[in-house]
Amino acid sequence: MDSHGVKKESRVLYEAESGDITMALAGDVLVHRRFACYREPRFRSLWEIFHSADLGYANLEGVSHRYDHRPAMRRGLFSTAFPPECLDDLRQAGINLVSCANNHSFDYGEGALMETIGHLDRAGIAHAGTGRHLREARSAGYVETPKGRVGLISVTATFTEHHRAGDQGPDLPGRPGASCLGHSMEYVVDGDSLKALRKMARRLGMKTGTDPQLNKEIVFLGSRFVQGREVKATSKPSPVDLDDIIHWVKDAGRQADWVIVSLHSHEDGATPQLPADFVRVFARACIDAGAHLFVGHGPHYLRGVEIYNQRPIFYSLGNLFFQLEGIPWHPREAYERLNLGYDAHPSDFYPAYTNDETKGFPADRAYWRSVVPVCEWRSRALKEIRLHPIDLGQGLPWSQRGRPVLADRAVGREILETLGDLSAPFSTRVQIQGTTGRIVL
Repeated sequence: MDSHGVKKESRVLYEAESGDITMALAGDVLVHRRFACYREPRFRSLWEIFHSADLGYANLEGVSHRYDHRPAMRRGLFSTAFPPECLDDLRQAGINLVSCANNHSFDYGEGALMETIGHLDRAGIAHAGTGRHLREARSAGYVETPKGRVGLISVTATFTEHHRAGDQGPDLPGRPGASCLGHSMEYVVDGDSLKALRKMARRLGMKTGTDPQLNKEIVFLGSRFVQGREVKATSKPSPVDLDDIIHWVKDAGRQADWVIVSLHSHEDGATPQLPADFVRVFARACIDAGAHLFVGHGPHYLRGVEIYNQRPIFYSLGNLFFQLEGIPWHPREAYERLNLGYDAHPSDFYPAYTNDETKGFPADRAYWRSVVPVCEWRSRALKEIRLHPIDLGQGLPWSQRGRPVLADRAVGREILETLGDLSAPFSTRVQIQGTTGRIVL
């Protein structure tokens, strides 16, 4: 009622006011070949899922250029670079938002990192996680949808220090790089083990980094050991990085109707199938700060799903495209690490790495099976999470495999049962309904 007792009519200006949105999500994209030409029904049906959603998201694991940048030094073997045209195919497929912060962001240095940003802008794909300096890498990337503005905060926990974007200063400009989340290990051991570590450190003349008078902890070989009753290992996020990232999550919450946080992490928990402890702490902190959705990737296989405060946490969505054997060129030191001489060709690299495909990625079907979740909100409440299993063609020729199609009923059921087992530690149940599944909310 107004001051005259006349009933006011509610006025709706924008579609975004409904609080309704649908988001289709995917894991790592390692795509080295164009794919828009393919027309298998299960391939086309997959992209219809993305087109039917208001938002299509994936992690772009690598940089986009034509191998005209020098490879950077890195610990891993693979240096990834995608043809820029592949980004056009991604956009055509319905993916309009990608995360760029991962352990391959700096494979070809800052020049390739910045060129990738240019290619994404040209293709019309919103992005986050890398930039000209730290503030740009930390800040959200935004995409406009009919149902409202969506902000993405993208972070990597798997990195080397030179991957970090540097902050601006009064004297010098910032440094291009990725938004990184540091973390540290803490080991709980009994009193006798702690004494033995302290004695060993003294004999080796090592600085322990702790007050010996406390006698309850020691920093040994860069890791913190504390005395306790239960022997265990745990990890914690860097407080400095965590505080800074949470600030940007809150900033995105003011700028957008919806906020997604993406984390790339190869680090394991108690088992390879479980996320590291610091990842769980970080994911929950992001939700507490206002994120509507947390999506993880990195290990290249599925991890479980947690529903925290009625908001979903996907600890790893595995792969969407997985075409490592299709990388056309490798840095010289990568060949040397596999004892391959100058007469080796690019196609010799992958068999040497996988012992003729009897170990590693090609031998384990977990890397070739995943899901595409579709999250639906109504009136700003999470209504449904539907799961679409995908198959990436393990065992097929190099020229064919690594491209996703919707899984058939038998394979799809196996994928959904696996995801159900992985989600059980988080008290999350997966129901199988024909060729798809859903998270029980």
